[in-house]
Amino acid sequence: MENLRLFLGIALPEPVESALGRIAAGMKPALSFRKWTHPADYHITLHYLGNMPPDKLHDIRLAAREAARRAAPIRLSLAAPGTFGPLSAPRVLWCGIDEANDDNTVAGTAEADPALSPLHQLHLLLGERLRERIGYQPESRPYHPHITLARSCEGDRCANAEIVELWHSLASREGELHAVWPGSAIAIFRSHLDRTPYYERLDSIPLSGPS
Repeated sequence: MENLRLFLGIALPEPVESALGRIAAGMKPALSFRKWTHPADYHITLHYLGNMPPDKLHDIRLAAREAARRAAPIRLSLAAPGTFGPLSAPRVLWCGIDEANDDNTVAGTAEADPALSPLHQLHLLLGERLRERIGYQPESRPYHPHITLARSCEGDRCANAEIVELWHSLASREGELHAVWPGSAIAIFRSHLDRTPYYERLDSIPLSGPS
């Protein structure tokens, strides 16, 4: 039986997804990234599992449910964009994630303490449950929550300064871009590389832990 290409993440509410899609559409003609994400594929990755046998899906669901029972919904909003890779030829253009936690600091930034971030704690908890259920080994690099907007710069129009300037110009017209919304479920996604949008949501497991 064919393996399933799977990852777990948090989906965006439709109004936020649409607003971000309009921003990306406005940025696209001015930037030289080769591949842009379809708005229906926007998400915050928690863990990428890769190719998995279908019979592992049951245990993956169990791991997600166990983590979800210990995690409350997380208050999230979109933040400024950035890039991964060399500044002259970035591999990924992303939208950042802000998270208001109990001491009113913002998590998901270089200055924030991951120990105070419910999003980082959900990532850690879910990784532990996946390791126990299916032997998954989480990545060793630090977790950096984001939403991928585009990939593969091909040209000289991918500078961070230009990206930020475009973002602020376009974001001023999109009220939903500044909304605070609850990350309220762990979604199990399947990738289909032969279609657009790429991602199929197989399950959505509500976060039901104590707030």
